[in-house]
Amino acid sequence: MANIKQIFEEVKIECKKVKWPKKEEAINVTLLVTALSLAISVYIGAFDLLFRKFISNLASIFGG
Repeated sequence: MANIKQIFEEVKIECKKVKWPKKEEAINVTLLVTALSLAISVYIGAFDLLFRKFISNLASIFGG
């Protein structure tokens, strides 16, 4: 039981050492990650659409 108590005490000490971001910084990083995720999703979706049409056209040319 002493080991568990010691672990939690050490975790508490380590959490005090962490440099937590300010609210504005956290919001900005969250917005950046969301925007990049959406941009990459659109890029991959467009590539998938074009690739699918390309394969479909090849299949129709070669009798697939």
